[in-house]
Amino acid sequence: MGTVRAFAGSLPMSALDQASIHFSAESLRVLNLALAFLMFAVSLFIEREPLAKLRRQPRGLLVGLVSQWLYMPLMTVALILLLKPPPGLALGMLLVSACPGGNVSNYLSMLARANVVLGISLVTISTLTAAVATPGLFALTARAVGAAGALPELHVDLVGMLWTVLAIVALPLFLGGLFRHYAPALALRIRQPLRIAAGLLLLAFIVGGFAGNYRLFLEHIEALFGWVFLLNALAIAGGYGLGWLFRLPEADRRALAIETGIHNSGLGLVLIFNFFDGSGPMALIAAWWGVWHILAGGVVAAVWSRIPPRTGLEA
Repeated sequence: MGTVRAFAGSLPMSALDQASIHFSAESLRVLNLALAFLMFAVSLFIEREPLAKLRRQPRGLLVGLVSQWLYMPLMTVALILLLKPPPGLALGMLLVSACPGGNVSNYLSMLARANVVLGISLVTISTLTAAVATPGLFALTARAVGAAGALPELHVDLVGMLWTVLAIVALPLFLGGLFRHYAPALALRIRQPLRIAAGLLLLAFIVGGFAGNYRLFLEHIEALFGWVFLLNALAIAGGYGLGWLFRLPEADRRALAIETGIHNSGLGLVLIFNFFDGSGPMALIAAWWGVWHILAGGVVAAVWSRIPPRTGLEA
C-alpha cells in the first residue's frame, strides 16, 4: 500500500507535503459506508431512457466521455509538468481528475439550461465505469508525471484500489439495480429521501474532518485555492471548448462544461484515507475541490440560466 510520505525520491518535501490528516479506523469505516450508501441511493435514479434517447445521436455522449476520461487527466498532467506544484498537491489533483462525475452536476445542468439528458447519461456512465477507470487513470497519470521527474517514485496499490472502488461503488450500484428491479414502487418512493440522507452523512463526515483539522486547512488555504481554482476553471472551459470544437449544440456544450468540472471528490477522499494514510495535501485538495466545484459550477449555471441556449450549431 503506497503512501505519499513513503516516497523514495530526490524532490524536496515541503511542510504541506509532510502534513497528515488522521482519522480513527471507525471513522474510516463510516466514510466508506457513507459513500457506499450514497452510491446505492444514486443507483435508484439510474434510468435506461436517457441512454436510449442518445442512441440516435451519440456524438454528444462520446465527446463528453472524451472530456471526462481523456481531456481532464491529460490536462492535469500537463498542468503539473508545466507549473510543478508540490508533490502532495499534484497527487491530489491527479486523483480528483480521475474521479467520476458528481451528482450535483445534474441539478446545475438543469439550472444552466443545458442538455440534462446528456448530463445524466454522462454521470451514469462515468459512475458505472469508475471501478476500473478511477484507479487505472490515477495509476497511469501518476506514473507519467513521475517518469517526467515531477514526482518522486510512487507505487500505487492498483489492485487494492480496484477492489475498494468495486466494493463501495460497483457493488452498491448493482444491489440498488436489483432493488429497483424487484421493488420498483418502493425504490421510487424512497430514493430521494435516501439520497438526501446519504449526502448529509457524507457531508457530516467532511465537515467533521474540517473541524478537526481546521488549523491545517487555514494554514494552507492560500496554496490550495489557486491550484483548485485553476484546475476547475480549465475543466469547465475545456468541456465547453470540446463541445464547440465538435460543433455540438449550445445546450450540449453547457452540459459538457458542467460535467467536466464536477467530480465525485468523496470517492477521492475514500481512496486517500484508505491508501495514502490521510495525506494532508491530497485530502485538502479533494475536500476543497468538493466545496469549490459547487461554488464555481453554481456561478456558471446561474449566469447561463439567464441566457437561453442557441438552437443551432453556431461556432
